[in-house]
Amino acid sequence: AVGDVSGKGISAAFYMTLTKGFLRSLTRTVDPPARVMSEINRLFWENVDRNHFISMIYGVFDMQARTLTFVRAGHNPILHLREQTCTALTPGGLALGLERGELFDRILEEKTVPLRPGDLFAFYTDGFTEARNHRQEEFGEERLAQLLMENDGASAEQLLSVFKKQMQAFIGHGLQHDDMTMVLVRITE
Repeated sequence: AVGDVSGKGISAAFYMTLTKGFLRSLTRTVDPPARVMSEINRLFWENVDRNHFISMIYGVFDMQARTLTFVRAGHNPILHLREQTCTALTPGGLALGLERGELFDRILEEKTVPLRPGDLFAFYTDGFTEARNHRQEEFGEERLAQLLMENDGASAEQLLSVFKKQMQAFIGHGLQHDDMTMVLVRITE
């Protein structure tokens, strides 16, 4: 799971910690990602003030079935790199805490992707795509996808190093106002 809470400071950190606890608890007893996300939304709605929401992606890699099954609650797409082609995976979904549950459940779409050796999945927060340089240009999803394609054979660790260098070169001395989180998963066999 990768998520991003609205707002800054202690309250935002508290709400993310609370949501992480919901996720850990629910994944022990609830199976499909859509049900897990639906329950997290219900708990978030019941326990958090209306001024906050969380975008999140939650998925399960099943290495026996060779699939990734995931849901996206208002979060950035997963970038999926396969054979030099980068695809944004964008099933429907509202951010957590925006709605009690009926609309949330109706819009939430669970997606399953078959896994192949060499596949790479990039889960990230908008701190990457919304990072700005001194001209106030955003790094953007296209640059992120281009970096993935240009470094297709690299390991996840090597890619993170490339991203760090490219991000520092792009940002330069520009001030950033958001954290950056990225999880890369490479399917090796």
